[in-house]
Amino acid sequence: MSDMPTNHFEPTMSDEEALMWRIGADPWLDPSGSLLALLDRPVDLDLLRRKVAAGIPSMPRLVERVVDTARPFEALRWEIDPDFDLTNHVLEVAVPAPGDRRA
Repeated sequence: MSDMPTNHFEPTMSDEEALMWRIGADPWLDPSGSLLALLDRPVDLDLLRRKVAAGIPSMPRLVERVVDTARPFEALRWEIDPDFDLTNHVLEVAVPAPGDRRA
């Protein structure tokens, strides 16, 4: 992204954030999420990405990554991801025709 937002959050993870990050190392407890949307018409993916990109300045943590030193007593921290690419996060996956719930 060319216009990276300014971070107004603490660069060090909170205890709760760090706990969830560490839990995510276990594949059985991975707290990561995703969204599956069943739509009744095609989506303009470029428009959707533009709208998501327009919202990023209000939530700059969305373009940050975790820096983990793997030292047990050193705090995890956030930093702006200079390689952030929204197309890696907003994806389109289509089902085969007829595209109903049975597909």
